[in-house]
Amino acid sequence: MRAVSLLNDKVDLSELSDVDKICTLRNYKSAIDDIVYVAN
Repeated sequence: MRAVSLLNDKVDLSELSDVDKICTLRNYKSAIDDIVYVAN
């Protein structure tokens, strides 16, 4: 569920600070990890 909401948010990375970019990318990575885990 979390992954779907993240993908629907369509974050514009150019408007984020470097720290926010890192946090956002980490959130995407954990969401992708969740998808991979569920898929297996």
